[in-house]
Formats: sequence, C-alpha cells, structure tokens
Amino acid sequence: MKLDLLDLHYVEMTKDRIQKVTATIKGNNLNIDSASITKIRLLLCVLHRYGVSKTEGLAKIMNDCFTSYDFVSAKPDAEKKYDIVIGNPPYVEDSKSESVPIVKYGNIYANVLENAALHLKNGGVLGFVIPLSYVSTPRMKKIRKALYTHIAEQYILSYSDRPDCLFTSAHQKLCILFGRNIETVQSIYTGNYRYWYKEERSKLFNSAEVIKNEFVVDDFIPKLGNKTDSNIYKKISEYKIRLMEMLEKDNTPIYLNMRAAFWIKAFLIPHRGSEYKEFRCKNQDYANFCMCLLNSSLFWWYWVCISDCWHITKKELNGFKVPEITDFQITNKLADVLEQKLEDTKKYIGTKQTDYEYKHKECVDVIHEIDDYINDL
Repeated sequence: MKLDLLDLHYVEMTKDRIQKVTATIKGNNLNIDSASITKIRLLLCVLHRYGVSKTEGLAKIMNDCFTSYDFVSAKPDAEKKYDIVIGNPPYVEDSKSESVPIVKYGNIYANVLENAALHLKNGGVLGFVIPLSYVSTPRMKKIRKALYTHIAEQYILSYSDRPDCLFTSAHQKLCILFGRNIETVQSIYTGNYRYWYKEERSKLFNSAEVIKNEFVVDDFIPKLGNKTDSNIYKKISEYKIRLMEMLEKDNTPIYLNMRAAFWIKAFLIPHRGSEYKEFRCKNQDYANFCMCLLNSSLFWWYWVCISDCWHITKKELNGFKVPEITDFQITNKLADVLEQKLEDTKKYIGTKQTDYEYKHKECVDVIHEIDDYINDL
C-alpha cells in the first residue's frame, strides 16, 4: 500500500506524542462553556485524524491546560510565558463591560491585547483579530504606544466589511494583527484596506501584500500596502495647504456628508440632515475647488488610508494637503458639471435618513476628469 506524506505523518504519531503535543496547547476563556467547546473540538480533531485509541487520557490533559482567567481585570501572571498567543478578544466599550479594566483604553479588546503581549516569551509571536480602530482612531494611541514596548515588530492587515467580511455572522471592519516580542526598533508593516468578495476568502493570506510603514504617527497608522501607496501618501503630506484651512474661511458654504463608504458626498447646494455639515470657504472659486477635491478619487483614497472607513473627521481634513492654486477656471466648470449630474441622476427613496440617494457611480466620468486635473497640479 502506498502512503502519501500526510498519511505517514498520521501513522507515526503515537499516543504518547499526541499527549505531549496536546499538553503544549493552553487555552483561556472567561466563559467556561466556550472553553469546554474548544476542548471538545480538539478531542474530535484527534479522533478524526488518529482514531479512538489515540484519544485516551486527553481529557485529563486538556482539563489542566484550559483556564478561565480574566484578561481584562486581572494582572498577568509573570511566571506564565508562551511562544504563541492567538485570539479574538471581545469588542466591548469600557462603559458596557462587566469586567472592570485595570487600565482605561476605551474598549476592553485593548486590555486583552496588552495582557496577551505581556505573556509572550522573548521571540514569541502574537496574533489577534481586532477592530479597525486599532490603526485608525486617535483614542487608541494609548494601546498602540503600550504595545510598541512589548511587540515592537508588528504586521497589520486591514479588511472591510463589504462586499464580504472576515466574520460571516457579523459585519465588522477588522484588522489582523501579528506582533513579535523581539528587541528591535519600532517596525510596523501594513497592508492596505482590503475590499474582497467571498470567493477570495481562501486566498486572502496568500495574496496579502505589506510594506514597512514609514508614516506611523501618534494618532493613527495609515493603511498603506505597497510602494505606490507610500509614494502617493508622501507626496500629499509634503504639500503646504491643508484642506481644512480652505474650509474655515466663513464665507461661501459647502456641504459635506460626514459619513462615507464607497463615495464621498460633497455639494454646493444646501443639504440638510444630521449627517451633513456645513463648511465655509473664502469665496465661490475656493468652494468649487474644495467640492472637486472632496469628490475626487484621491481624497477618497486618502480617507480610506487614515480613517475608520466610516466617519469623516477633522483628522482627515487636516491631513489632506494640496498645492496652491491660482487659476480656478477648470474646477469651476467641473464643480458645476458634477453638481448638475448628481442632481440629474439622484433617486428619491424617502427614508428617515434622507430623501434622495445620489448616484455617484453614474458620475464617474466627471470624477475621473477631476482626478486627471488634480494629477496635473
């Protein structure tokens, strides 16, 4: 009988060896039932691969390996160190958590991260699935700074929740964080924000691309994944004029929807509603210019790089910089054309949130003209 390498591996795994390997797997969950389910799944895995005879004695070994330790409210045991720590912590705001965190980070996933990092041996590796806020919000700079001390080398992959999401049962924008406990200068490697379809799930890791991120700041880690991303980001950061400066001149209004997904919605005509905010530019020329900038693919790309991929905040408007402009002829024309086409293609939906749905996808030709103009500045 011919055996492939996998079959041969199964044959050579003795009961004693299986028990020794199982004893190295430690598990923890505050919910005892969840820990029990994990033990059952591990037992079934051995049963499926090696047969009934190889499962003898595993239950007792696993009972000693699994604990119910609170990674939020308890201090780490300095005597317990591990080569690998992996997990998916709860994403719960401090104010809604039954466990009272020792350090207030805002969300208890941060406490679990820090506690896990403190359990790593020298050279140990950590891997966690966490919310996108880890890289995108100023609030989480405290946990980022804390983790730099324990896992100076980090690899961060970021994933959207549309069209598909990492957890099939819940839509959540997420990061997969890998960190290594080694003595080195801070080294952060990132991928860009990934939009993907369910057919791509099996290839997500194989097709992931990362680059050493040279633009990490206290308030966020930009989601850059290749050299082109880095070059564009660097060019934007070197300009002198901040977009926010042009939106605070208190004269001509422009209306910006402060929530976004696949399009940024900025208009010259009044738009009311809780999601819209009115800004004021120096004059109509600057209002038209800003309207073009906000609706451009470049601003959308920049917003994706540094935002939580849901809200537009001052962080994005302050960070986006542009060259000085003196001739507004082209942007005056493009702003009028885009505004008119958005009005011509809008669809009445009459929901509590809004009366009309604007079809930016029907205006891509004008947006591309804006992109070409910005590229030539």
